[in-house]
Amino acid sequence: MGNAASSPVINDISTNVDNPPKFTKSTHPDHLSDALKEAIRKHYSDLQSLVIPLSKVESSQAIIDATKQAATGTHPRIQVVFSTDATAELLDVTALCRFKDDVSIRVEKDTSSGDYILDIRSASRVGKGDLGTNANRIRSIISALKSQLQL
Repeated sequence: MGNAASSPVINDISTNVDNPPKFTKSTHPDHLSDALKEAIRKHYSDLQSLVIPLSKVESSQAIIDATKQAATGTHPRIQVVFSTDATAELLDVTALCRFKDDVSIRVEKDTSSGDYILDIRSASRVGKGDLGTNANRIRSIISALKSQLQL
């Protein structure tokens, strides 16, 4: 799933299509179109919100810090451009063509379980398609984070 040859022509991917993390430091729209939501669900159904048990972390800030570390550890050109105790925005410059892509990270607490919910959105600034780059970026960040938090 998600290899370049079979990637859909979309360039904005989120683990939560109905309530994607928002960008404050770039001009991406707050919401995803219905067509984009459908394409993400169809082609990237493996990308889902990550539930992090309360027993694994101390706070949303700890998750943000760990996610930033996972992102910068797996993508050497990622820079943190904004961060709070529950959100972060990153800028990644692709190796090929040096395109700039934005990443938004959000942590919320699940009111029913008390666990944390992590969502990541990755969007390209230019072009209509990304050859699967944004989805792969999300996958690698989540994989590194799971390993780091022993999930």
